[in-house]
Amino acid sequence: MISFQCPQCGSVLRVADDKGGRKGRCPRCSSILRVPESAEPAPEPSGPHANDAALGAADDRPPRRAAAAPARPEPLRTDPLHPTAAGTFCPSCARPLPMDAKVCVDCGIYLPSGRPVLTARDVDRNELEGRVEQVLRPISWLIPFGLYPVYSEAPGRKKPWAVWVIAAATVLASVVFWSYEWRGAPQMQSLKNLMLWAGKAPASDEQIIAFYEYTSYGDSDAFVRKAEELEGTVPEDRLIRETYQALTPEQRSLGEFHLYQMVTSAFLHADIMHLAGNLVFLLVLGTRVNALVGNVWTALLYPLLAVLAAWAHMTAEAAGVPTPMLGASGAIMGLAGMYLVLFPLQRVYMAIWMRWGLIARFRLSIKIFAVRGVLLVLFYVAFDVIFTLVGAETGTAHWAHLGGIPFGLAAATALLTFRLVTSHADLVSLALGKYAWPLIGAPVSHGQHKGG
Repeated sequence: MISFQCPQCGSVLRVADDKGGRKGRCPRCSSILRVPESAEPAPEPSGPHANDAALGAADDRPPRRAAAAPARPEPLRTDPLHPTAAGTFCPSCARPLPMDAKVCVDCGIYLPSGRPVLTARDVDRNELEGRVEQVLRPISWLIPFGLYPVYSEAPGRKKPWAVWVIAAATVLASVVFWSYEWRGAPQMQSLKNLMLWAGKAPASDEQIIAFYEYTSYGDSDAFVRKAEELEGTVPEDRLIRETYQALTPEQRSLGEFHLYQMVTSAFLHADIMHLAGNLVFLLVLGTRVNALVGNVWTALLYPLLAVLAAWAHMTAEAAGVPTPMLGASGAIMGLAGMYLVLFPLQRVYMAIWMRWGLIARFRLSIKIFAVRGVLLVLFYVAFDVIFTLVGAETGTAHWAHLGGIPFGLAAATALLTFRLVTSHADLVSLALGKYAWPLIGAPVSHGQHKGG
């Protein structure tokens, strides 16, 4: 056994005698070095002819057997299944490691199981609580009670430009939509078809009249004029229906389904509270997914998730009467499904607050706590499942939420399976460890995957 010291990091290394004179890499600092012929170095000559003496001594020794230099420095250990006295190998990248190593830093895995090491973004808890309180203090006067995510520690290497652009476009589209709707502008007769109109059953007379009275989606004056024209020519019980059918699509109080609505409806919201609630989830969870998978994949997947969530809602509401649906929650729940697969154990910080009443002098109570991503997503899934099972009419498109989740799960799993992204802490790797590598690739290959 040859013992020697690495000239770069000073580590004491031990290799077999047959490795003498060969090149290799230090298992600690990875510097290229040459193994000495013997553990005992030859004494250095001194005096005015030191160099000549050294050359002479070298000439007196028997000539060494010439060996062809390897194309690449070979590792000091060659069998990853059998550790040597100097260390062992990573089962993913075959990098030499010290004998007592538990983690491969390059691959980010625990060596015995192959499961990834959980990494996270830094968070200053005091700073986070201060910023949340600063934002919630004025908001709590309008929303006395709330429970929302405020920060995710899931890591990512890319700037989430796609989600930021989507959020900005959603705010702009919603505000423009409100500017027409709230003042009852005649443009709403066309803009109503930007919402998703689900339901194939014929609208009742009461529904037709209600939409004329409470919205500006149709031309009520044209409806009254047409009813006066047809009065006496059709039976009384069919007058509203015949009048409605005689009008143009713009003059009717209800919209019609068009394919583009499956995307446009995701950029519109009913009011400020609806918009704010969706933006919180989009910015907290969506930016983390975006930062991992990249901007190109996010820009492609977001409208696709919106379409699939809208399809689930339309399928569930097909037997009902036409009703408008708008909001980004279906697509956002799709991103939440992706988050569950990509960051199941990354912590999400939640804020719960209460603005107490007059008896408590309107005191504001705020609590910040952290939950695992998988628990957060499953909580909201359970919320939608319960309201769907009991058939509660909450004005929320629960089937759009439930449709977005499984498609988000499938999208994230597909990205992992086809080696397009890696999170280093995804649900598949955490559950299966090294047995997940045949499905999604070993961590050593993850450096080759790039997102847009």
